[in-house]
Amino acid sequence: MNLPVHSAPSELGMGDAEMKAYIATSGAVFGLLVVAHILRVIEEPAMARDPWFILITVAAAAFAAWAWRTLRHVPTQADGLG
Repeated sequence: MNLPVHSAPSELGMGDAEMKAYIATSGAVFGLLVVAHILRVIEEPAMARDPWFILITVAAAAFAAWAWRTLRHVPTQADGLG
């Protein structure tokens, strides 16, 4: 059975507005995770020594930064592409 391979969001039926919403939501969720981890470290300073906690916090911060940076490069309808 051969399944079609989709390489572009437009082939999946996802337009620019949907892509921007997805990226913004992802960035917000990862950003909120980072904020929650910072608040937890304030309440429980011992968490700052847990390697998994640190790894998850750093990864979430990287994903949030990537999402917000990527969001700036997604074209909008005002760019004449929609």
